Amino acid sequence: MPKFSISKSIQIDAGAESVFDVVRDFRRWPEWSPWIISEPTCILDYAEDGNSYTWDGQIIGSGMMEVTGEEPPNQIRHRLTFIKPWKSVSDVQFSFSPSAGGTSVTWTM
Repeated sequence: MPKFSISKSIQIDAGAESVFDVVRDFRRWPEWSPWIISEPTCILDYAEDGNSYTWDGQIIGSGMMEVTGEEPPNQIRHRLTFIKPWKSVSDVQFSFSPSAGGTSVTWTM
């Protein structure tokens, strides 16, 4: 598979600690994740320790996301594993930085 890198950023009207906490909690992802929102009936299973979750859906496929490192409230690193519809593994990172009016959040894959 070819290597690639993509980043997207958004400004959120909340403090970095609050935004970090929402992104860090996989159980809150159905509130904001565009993938889960596109298939709200997909099966989600969360690890007891909160460090990973799996999904299985007809539209969004199946896979796993796990925390590989974090520096609260500045950064969370994940390993993203897709199983269906194709197999792949990617490193993903969320970075949080205070900015005028809130927090700048950058997602990089």
